Amino acid sequence: MADLLVYFVLTPILIAVFMYLFSHAALGRLLAVLLQLGLVIGSFLLFIYVNSAYETVTVNIGNYRSVLGISLGADYISSLFVLLTNFIFLMCTIYSYKENDNKLFWFLMFVWQAAIVGIFLTRDLFNRFVLMEVGTMIITILMVYRRGDRKMFHAMIFLMINIVAVQFYIFGMGLVYMQTGVLDLYLAAERLRHIDTNYLLLPYALFMTFVAFKAALLPMSHWLPKTLSASGAPSSASAVLAGINVTSGLYMFIRFSYMFNMINIAPFFIAVGLITSVFAIIMAISHKDIKTILSYLTLSQVGLIIAAFNLGDVSYHGALFHTLNQIVFHGALFFASGIIIHMYNTRDIHEIRGLFKTNKTAAIVTIVGLLGLTGIPFFNGNLGIYLMFSYAPMYIRIIVWIINFGVIIVAIRYISMLFDKPRGEIIKESDIEKRIASILLAALCLFLGLFGSYLVNIIFDIDVNVFDTLYLLNAGILAASLIVGIFIFRKDFKNEKVTNIARDLDVGFKGMAISIGIFFAGILIAAYLLT
Repeated sequence: MADLLVYFVLTPILIAVFMYLFSHAALGRLLAVLLQLGLVIGSFLLFIYVNSAYETVTVNIGNYRSVLGISLGADYISSLFVLLTNFIFLMCTIYSYKENDNKLFWFLMFVWQAAIVGIFLTRDLFNRFVLMEVGTMIITILMVYRRGDRKMFHAMIFLMINIVAVQFYIFGMGLVYMQTGVLDLYLAAERLRHIDTNYLLLPYALFMTFVAFKAALLPMSHWLPKTLSASGAPSSASAVLAGINVTSGLYMFIRFSYMFNMINIAPFFIAVGLITSVFAIIMAISHKDIKTILSYLTLSQVGLIIAAFNLGDVSYHGALFHTLNQIVFHGALFFASGIIIHMYNTRDIHEIRGLFKTNKTAAIVTIVGLLGLTGIPFFNGNLGIYLMFSYAPMYIRIIVWIINFGVIIVAIRYISMLFDKPRGEIIKESDIEKRIASILLAALCLFLGLFGSYLVNIIFDIDVNVFDTLYLLNAGILAASLIVGIFIFRKDFKNEKVTNIARDLDVGFKGMAISIGIFFAGILIAAYLLT
């Protein structure tokens, strides 16, 4: 089983080379789908094996000892993320099956897949840095991929701010290597436990500043909506960026928290996560670009997940489960948004009307994705929110209910696209592959809602009783929030002064760089005061 880890990284690269040579051949694309399906099956078997054997599968590249060479390792967390990554890329391959994209698109997508899988599997800090930089370059190219609709400025901002942020990772890695003599994350963790905590505050702050940037936590959140809403990026790339690439930041948060487990500043990250979610809801309400709205909804869930990771055992595993949820329902929503934008030739939520009449598949997928996102009973988000916050202090639960009510308001505003009469000329969407991929993700939202409690019991050994008082209370509050949200949603928000101010908020490169410095100073002070 250990030998499979290498193939999870190499196979997407081989697919990328093959598709670069044979991208326009129907047989080539079919083979790419079959190989992606094989990767999903293989990663599922790896996940089952790791969870049943209760052990970490490792392999040393080139037969070097892990201290000298590069090691790949898969435990129940990394194997779960690898499975999710391969599944989403399979859906993206199906979704983009008949798009008239040239060979560069397919090459970039599958190399990106190899880089993300490598980030989840590698134990080497420098190797992770290289793979992250490969991903950054690919995202930059994809942002300006469509020649007729490029946004070079946004792409350059994304590239430059990532160059700034990654310096924190490099300096943190250098300090850890200086103190431990190794770049293997787990060996470094063992040696760091024998070092005075005061000497670890600086590398911890450096690493966590970069991790918070990758997860787009406040005040470093502005790069995410700029990137996701860049009009030159295909919708399949947006789905990967929202679902998987941001998730890599959450994954690194887990790993570096383990490496520096002697430093615990949970209250700081709980506060940052919740504030990030509140900020994201305010911004989502104010904007009218559907991809920008979805990007802020993504950010709202990332904030909740970060907060839950710091709340304890059940909340921690609930955050892992909700990471799966947000990948699925945001993938469905971004897939549907790609169909909508192609049909209406606009991304303005006020100009898109009558979707249910023009494309029932996109309308149903949008409804299901939003029901999962808002945590309505019988959909996957409901169980995720319950596990993350039902055992949290009451004041945190109240804040989360308020945040979720804001999510519901945004969802109701978003779903208004389904009604009224269509405006202007509508282009018929004929690609059945796009509909298949979207429906599969929407169906998974419902499946995880109905059978998620069984999966949580199998994976995390957490028994969820759907008739428990806490579960019914949580479900009832979320359902009541939906009813109240529909009742009070009387008018559009586009003329409100507050939302106009929020909509005009635009942070450039200088502001983003300053925000990274502010977060670094804040986390360094928090680590000093709380440790």
